[in-house]
Amino acid sequence: MNWFAFIYLLCCAFYFTTSIITLYPKKKNGANWIFGIICLNFSLWSLLLALMTLTDTAEIASAYRRMMIICWSTLFTELFYFVLFLAKRRDFYNKIWKNVLLITPGVFCIIYYTFTPIEPAYLLRLQSGWSFAVPTDRGFFWDYYFTVYYATFILMSLVITFNWYRSTTFERERRQSRIIFFSFLSTLILGSLFDTLLPMIGVSKLPPMTVILSIICVVGMNYAITRYRMMSITPESIMMEVFMMMNEGLIIIDCQKKIVTANVGAERILGYQESELLRSNICDYFYDDSGSVCQSGEELVSKEMTLIGKDQHL
Repeated sequence: MNWFAFIYLLCCAFYFTTSIITLYPKKKNGANWIFGIICLNFSLWSLLLALMTLTDTAEIASAYRRMMIICWSTLFTELFYFVLFLAKRRDFYNKIWKNVLLITPGVFCIIYYTFTPIEPAYLLRLQSGWSFAVPTDRGFFWDYYFTVYYATFILMSLVITFNWYRSTTFERERRQSRIIFFSFLSTLILGSLFDTLLPMIGVSKLPPMTVILSIICVVGMNYAITRYRMMSITPESIMMEVFMMMNEGLIIIDCQKKIVTANVGAERILGYQESELLRSNICDYFYDDSGSVCQSGEELVSKEMTLIGKDQHL
């Protein structure tokens, strides 16, 4: 058997097993669901690459590559949603039209590359499998659409992960965000080098490597959301889980009266998303009985105050 076909099959087994382990527990959050889907995506992609590697016919190899389109066209949107869930950036997907905007590039990618696939003539048979030369005769937009799509979504994921690292005050989340950031970054650099830059300049000595290199990313993501979390259960993390699920509006501030986190109840009462409240002064949302704004130099005391929502006094 071709060694790369064997490696692809091992990757398929790894990704599939990881997805089952992730989706098996009864209690799952959004990040777990998306991570499981990402692993299933990689698993199918790896299987199709193995089958493609084992064939000796360019036409059949081209057909397998066309089947892979749905895998790599949706993957980067899935990765972006995963980061949004972990970073609690609900402001990106709290409206239907925002979700439509997020999934449209991937859907367009599926439609376009399904009906205009790389022809068998562009596939190169190597001893290790199949590689391909990137067509450059379809127009600038069409030649580089996928590159721009995946680079944009990965870079947005990196930016949100970095901002999550900077804004969170909890060490557990800082470590999680750091792991995910460097996992994404290393996979982006290596995957772009082997599967984008080298084919663009006509150097195609290896079959597709991204699905193999992405093990780095998946291991980092899995460590961040499962094993790392289970090893770090503390009174602080338990308190935060209860806090975030409460219907009552609760806000946590630091010693400078800056908001460090707010639960769903507070979002509902104030009319702001958590991302809008973070790092703002708690005094901006309260008036005391005399009508004066709570000053940052005053001590916060237990007394009746008027709550200021996004659109009106409450």
